[in-house]
Amino acid sequence: MDRRSFLKASLAAAAWAAGGCVDPGLPRPRIATDIDPLGQLDGIALADLVARGELTAAELIAGAMRRSAALDPALNAIVTKSFDRALARAVSGPAAGPFAGVPYLLKDLTDYAGVRCTHGSRLYAQSVSEHTPPFVQRSEETGLIVLGKTNTPEFGLLPSTESLALGACRNP
Repeated sequence: MDRRSFLKASLAAAAWAAGGCVDPGLPRPRIATDIDPLGQLDGIALADLVARGELTAAELIAGAMRRSAALDPALNAIVTKSFDRALARAVSGPAAGPFAGVPYLLKDLTDYAGVRCTHGSRLYAQSVSEHTPPFVQRSEETGLIVLGKTNTPEFGLLPSTESLALGACRNP
């Protein structure tokens, strides 16, 4: 490969990774905003909607579940879903905290009591956490609601997520 071909290929890969389409003839990948307009809002904007009473925490969780159902089969980003638990927390009472009702995902390297934690390894494929670490407890105290666990390289050791236990995550 000559220098020009290498640079051209590198720039094309960088543009794709940044979310752009190098070839205008290629279809633009579906993104969360195509499915649900809430997908374009950050956590602060979502929490503001709940605080103003425009949406409930349960509606935010339901929206995140819809986006996950539409996008995750292609991405393989969420490897352990705790949607029922998240929805139960959302409807259990009035949302409190600065991020009240905002959906949140944990990396599958993090314990969360009662939820599977594989560390991206076949060795821990059936392991269920017995405790929740303080930083996750504090995150929940801010109002964040854990939807589940995201894919991870085995033990978090590699820079790309392609573990034998969980498969490749196709989220640039």
